[in-house]
Amino acid sequence: MKKNILAILLALLGSFGLNAQVLYEDFEGGSGLTWLGLNGVYDGAVPNPGPDAVNGSATVGSYTNVNTFDFCFNVANLSGAVDMTEFNQFKMKVWSPVATGKILFKLEPSSGGPASEKFVDITVANQWVEYTFDLSGGTNITNLDKIVLSFNSFVFDASTFYFDDIRAVKAVRTFEDFETPSGINWTSINGTYNGAIPNPGPNQVNNSATVGSFTNNPAESYSFAFGTFTTPLDLTNFNQFHFQLWAPQTTQILFKIEGAGEAQEKVLNVAVANQWQEYTVDFSNSADFTTVTKFLLAFSPGVSGSTATYYIDN
Repeated sequence: MKKNILAILLALLGSFGLNAQVLYEDFEGGSGLTWLGLNGVYDGAVPNPGPDAVNGSATVGSYTNVNTFDFCFNVANLSGAVDMTEFNQFKMKVWSPVATGKILFKLEPSSGGPASEKFVDITVANQWVEYTFDLSGGTNITNLDKIVLSFNSFVFDASTFYFDDIRAVKAVRTFEDFETPSGINWTSINGTYNGAIPNPGPNQVNNSATVGSFTNNPAESYSFAFGTFTTPLDLTNFNQFHFQLWAPQTTQILFKIEGAGEAQEKVLNVAVANQWQEYTVDFSNSADFTTVTKFLLAFSPGVSGSTATYYIDN
């Protein structure tokens, strides 16, 4: 019975891992995509020209530009329309012989109509780089069923490029991890910001070395961790906030975002003490906010007399 339960748990974990992305092409077989060169030549699936830590795959795709065109396209029709509601950050590994120019990643409908595309700069030559193409602007287009790629766009050349592992992941941004400078200036209102300190209790939820620490003021019923930043948040797609909390007692936490005349807050129950837990705050009702430059978190909101210290991260 224990073996059966373990097998079921492993299967579930594997399923969750697979569902964290949508894989469109890895050239190892089974994608079902047929690539066709337009103004250039799709060379097929070939041996990896330079396996490394970024891409150790045995087989990759190859495409050669024709130097009489400044846009050479590599096109593949999908079996159905792409759902970009959640998975709208497209990643592709590219081995380029040049460190200049741009890569175009485009989704378009075979029937014609609006498309979604993104150019990124080629940054490194003769090694694998994984590039990210943010197509979240096309989430409202429901008939995108074709992938279009262009390597070294706007340039007349005859270079050969290699590409692999085309996948889509959810839109995720890390605002603060207390490990590297985030651009957020943390202070406190009515309490004390203790700075970035060693993790008080690493576990499977959060094993980071460094976390943020805040201590309540017993004379106040609302002690806030107060973070400010310069560039307003884009909440159009990034409006589900996740954070990890280590609380010394079961209580509540208030999470608030503020801008110029714009604000929304949520109060969550903290049911676990003395260990890390991850919490989610849904601010989708604020997707049209354009001025948010403040985070406020109140630990045990509305309760005075607390001298407790709380830790937050990620």
